[in-house]
Amino acid sequence: MKCFFDYLKLLLIMVLGGALIGCEPTPPVDEPGDDPTPPTPEVTATLSAKLVSATKTDAVIELTTKNVTAYAYVILKKDATAEETAEAIFDAAEEITECEDGTHTVSFAALESSTAYKAFFVGLYDENKYTKVAKVEFTTSDDFSMSVTWVEGSTSSTSAKLRLTTKGIAQYAWVALNKDASTANQSADLLFAKGKVCDCVDGENIVDVTGLTPDKTYNVLIAGSTVNDDFYEEVLKIEVSTSRFTEELTIFDIDYMSFKAHLNFPRSKVQEGNVIKVGLADLATYNLYKAAYSDADRLNMHDATYHNYIKADSTFIFDEEHNYFEVDDEYAGEEGDNLLNYFNPIVPAQPMYLMFGEFAYSPVDTDHRAGWGPGYYIPLFNTEDYWMAFLTNPNVDASKYWTGYNRKEFVMSKKPDVMPDVPEVTFNLTPKGTGTIHIEPTDNIWGYCFFVLDAPTYMKDMMAILNNNSEYVQWFTTSYLAVYQVGAMTQYAPVTLNVEDFYFLERDTKYYLCITSLGDEMGSKQSFKRFEFELPQPTKPAPTIVVTAVPEKNTSGEVFFNIKAPNKDVEAVKYVANYERDWEAMRTSLKKSGYPADEIDPQIINQYGGSFSAEDIKKINSDAGLEFSIDSREDASLYCGAIGFNDEGTASAPMIAQTRSLQEPAAERVESPLFNSLKGDWIATATIIGQEYVNNVLTPFERVHTSPVTIGEVGYEQTLPEEVYNLFFKSTSLKTKEDVDAAYAEFKQTVDTFNRKTRNQNRILCQGFDFDIYGYNGQTYSTFKAPYDLFISSEYSGYNYESPVYDFGPKWYLEISKDGKVTAPFNEQYFVPASQWWYYIYYFIGIGKNPADNLTYTLPYVLNEYGEIANGYFPVEVTTAADGTVTKIVVKPLVYEDTAYYPNMGRQSMQGYSVSGQIVSEIVLTPAPKSASKSMQSFRRAVAEETFTVSRYNTNTEKVVRKSKTALPENKVFKTRKVIDFHPVTSEEFKANSKKYLEKRFGKIQER
Repeated sequence: MKCFFDYLKLLLIMVLGGALIGCEPTPPVDEPGDDPTPPTPEVTATLSAKLVSATKTDAVIELTTKNVTAYAYVILKKDATAEETAEAIFDAAEEITECEDGTHTVSFAALESSTAYKAFFVGLYDENKYTKVAKVEFTTSDDFSMSVTWVEGSTSSTSAKLRLTTKGIAQYAWVALNKDASTANQSADLLFAKGKVCDCVDGENIVDVTGLTPDKTYNVLIAGSTVNDDFYEEVLKIEVSTSRFTEELTIFDIDYMSFKAHLNFPRSKVQEGNVIKVGLADLATYNLYKAAYSDADRLNMHDATYHNYIKADSTFIFDEEHNYFEVDDEYAGEEGDNLLNYFNPIVPAQPMYLMFGEFAYSPVDTDHRAGWGPGYYIPLFNTEDYWMAFLTNPNVDASKYWTGYNRKEFVMSKKPDVMPDVPEVTFNLTPKGTGTIHIEPTDNIWGYCFFVLDAPTYMKDMMAILNNNSEYVQWFTTSYLAVYQVGAMTQYAPVTLNVEDFYFLERDTKYYLCITSLGDEMGSKQSFKRFEFELPQPTKPAPTIVVTAVPEKNTSGEVFFNIKAPNKDVEAVKYVANYERDWEAMRTSLKKSGYPADEIDPQIINQYGGSFSAEDIKKINSDAGLEFSIDSREDASLYCGAIGFNDEGTASAPMIAQTRSLQEPAAERVESPLFNSLKGDWIATATIIGQEYVNNVLTPFERVHTSPVTIGEVGYEQTLPEEVYNLFFKSTSLKTKEDVDAAYAEFKQTVDTFNRKTRNQNRILCQGFDFDIYGYNGQTYSTFKAPYDLFISSEYSGYNYESPVYDFGPKWYLEISKDGKVTAPFNEQYFVPASQWWYYIYYFIGIGKNPADNLTYTLPYVLNEYGEIANGYFPVEVTTAADGTVTKIVVKPLVYEDTAYYPNMGRQSMQGYSVSGQIVSEIVLTPAPKSASKSMQSFRRAVAEETFTVSRYNTNTEKVVRKSKTALPENKVFKTRKVIDFHPVTSEEFKANSKKYLEKRFGKIQER
């Protein structure tokens, strides 16, 4: 059977890798020179003695000698006085016996019975030198005796009591064998090796024979060891028969890492046809997830997978062999993904809850919280009332809400014996959280488990799930949950931890290093020690950094900043560079989360900051500083914030600079009638594929889908309706019409600028691209919203009055070249997102399947011949009538590197981009019928007609460091929980770390 602590060791090896290699000391090297003849080593002689046996009148003692030429001995009664020096023993000995190296037997006869003796032995070597004196004490006995009888009425279904009467017996050992098993070869030494060994006193001793199986007959064998460390001459045997299980629930055979339980099926309490489900949860796991899972939820595993229910009397075995099982899972990835657990592995002194509950079969489609559906068992439990009560009392008694049978018993695995040994721990830490923690176990420590936790989390969160019982910390350190929850490790040899590789330690915080030491592989002997430590305080002042913009070098796709440390004292710098609106959205979110104002920018930079290389740091510490560039959209405001750290880890104040990229230079102007003839309302038609639920089954589909599209400039109303003024008065700081009019004027100017920019790139705007099929309250994620719709919306809130023009959409473009060629350009890096007014950010990109490997790929942009990011262009075919009227527009796929990419609106996700309706055909636009025009009129409003141009920027020839923008989460989905790898977990993380593991066992947590 696998050992749980070996499993923990494997986990640690996976984490440490080769970090512990190289700890062997370097052997000394002899210096060259003369090699003098070494002196003759002095002879060492030894003699030892031990008692072999002692009877009523005789005794046998065994001597072991090395380099001894002769030995002598003296035997006296224990209370006799005599000089015990080697010379005196040799002088008093009756005879001197010559000998060689090895063992020698000395026999004594004609001794008095029931008498204590002492014998002294000494060896002679090198003519006149003596060994140390060896002393043996023993007692002859008048009567060594053992007898056994059964204690009447003591036998249960799993145990029996025997009465053992002894004289001169120091210990006994017992073994219970099935009646049919042979007892012929069960010698005393074998029983002491494999049986249960107990100390013994003269007179009556009660032998508890446990771990038996009900309704069986056993032969119990008992062997004894005398006070002279000799086996008693006879092995006793007595027959014992156990009864059937009589109690409703019997818990028995409790060991260090296992126990058994038997349930007599309570037929009188369970409705006909119902079943009982069984579950086991350790105390910490149970408490940690009380707010997510009721007792009924814990038992409510998927019946078809776990089969954790019974219909008759049953015996349960809870050990490592029975805590997991394999499932046939075609989606299993790494080895072990197809293993499911009934309960966490058990370790010594583990507090647990053993739970039983009644479930009824569900033949029809019943409202079932876990979503198993018809054909499964559902708990007889008043879920709604329980959770209502839980809101006011988290310690509510769940048993009151079972409408069927239930039972919950507290069980603790066998406690280990106390071991005095604890490891020696040496802390060698620096103020910036680097350094080492060295753990040196003693020779008696077989292995040890340990974790590091900050004091507040230890005292508040960890102790809460341990019922505030400090004795449970020793168990928790060795538990499976501690591995998953607080990163507990198991090690077997001395270890030196580089703390920065494993923990993120902060100053002015107390930490606890908890170590449970194990005396053997079962953990039957243990010790526990909690070490307190803090980082030392710094001795140097905080560094200073300066961040400045270099606007004279900005282009439409790149902005420049400079970072320097005037005192040349930074060892590391973290920076965040991103758009002003994203940074401000993050500030607002953190402020709402309760962060003090002076902690918001440091939080942003420390949590999401990128780092500079060692070469960059050298430049930052120079007089000129480090100049670097950041990719940018055109005409966008960006922030760059940085924090410097000295060699003690002390941080500077955050420094932030702001700059703006240039507007994109106008392309050579193209005049074409298409700029007017393409305008209007259209219906876009394409074939989409995807998956959707049909009768609760995820089913692939392929169908033709349509979307309204309006081609033309962005519009707006010239004046605002009265209700819009009232909306601004109610929900913003603007309280007069003049204030609102000024804001609206800024908005209209931004719209006009957007339209001019579009025309200056020889593009015409396409508004609408609704090919997404999943929605919320009937609204798909790609539903169109115009800038004006967002400006007057009571639900949308932008960062500034540019935001509605930035966020509106979906929007895409047609571009017309000098030769009349039409394309649909895209570039996720430099184009404004196609849509960002709702939960998801949409980008106009290509998605296609490569026939060579049958895999789907996304194309957010293309690369030019120099490997630089460039615009991609979908070919567009325009069909016109004789009078010049456009009758059809076809957007075709772009073939790029042997893959045909079709235009799609992709929303960003963890995997890159995703769609719920993927376009796999050309997009054909035909004129919309007049009946559709009314619903699309919000797309077109009054538009200013002027055009403008921007001078081309100068190309930068100086080579500078180029950096990427540091990603900040979109403000609509920003989570404030702090996540840093390798650190003592925060309170929030402590509560969240095991969610994935438990959801795999119990199902998804239902929001309440």
